[in-house]
Amino acid sequence: MGVLENPGKYTMVIAENEEQSTWEPLHVEHGFNKQDSTVTLFFPNSLQIWPYGTDDKGILSAILYNLIPSRSGLFCLVLPPSRAKPLTEKGWTKKEIAIFLSEYGRAPAYRHSSYWGTSRGGVRKEITPINPMDSVAILRNPGWIRILVAGGPGAFMGLFVGAALGQTDWVTKKIELPANWNQLVNKYRTIVPIYDRY
Repeated sequence: MGVLENPGKYTMVIAENEEQSTWEPLHVEHGFNKQDSTVTLFFPNSLQIWPYGTDDKGILSAILYNLIPSRSGLFCLVLPPSRAKPLTEKGWTKKEIAIFLSEYGRAPAYRHSSYWGTSRGGVRKEITPINPMDSVAILRNPGWIRILVAGGPGAFMGLFVGAALGQTDWVTKKIELPANWNQLVNKYRTIVPIYDRY
């Protein structure tokens, strides 16, 4: 059984594990009530990595050193409960992790495609350094970073990096079930999706 699914296969839907997270859920961060059900839409490329250790330093170091230069926009860090726990035990909040990744997730400017003028993403032209070896932030804005607890037991962590250039707003909508939801569930209970038959 996998720890995290891979959106590179086609698409993916992931449920946040609110029960095993000590942080507030993503939808609460986005201004919804805790009892609300929501869905957040995101267009990422994914990378799954092993931590460099089981403590907060090993986990955060692995994330920093696996950030992809020249990506622009949103970033979602998905931690299984076993990786979130050491961070919360050391007092890390989601906001502090986002600020830390934004501040210390850096690479030489020459590794950003926008340094060479070949991409809209990554480093903005007006802040591109002259020296190609100068350090440039990979995730320029901590407000673009979201962290959630999800996945099965295991070590893998998910780095979901925005694939849509310029997408800098998270889209979260409240799920409103129809008034006759229970009747609809009973009516269609025997229908099996085609993919489930294989």
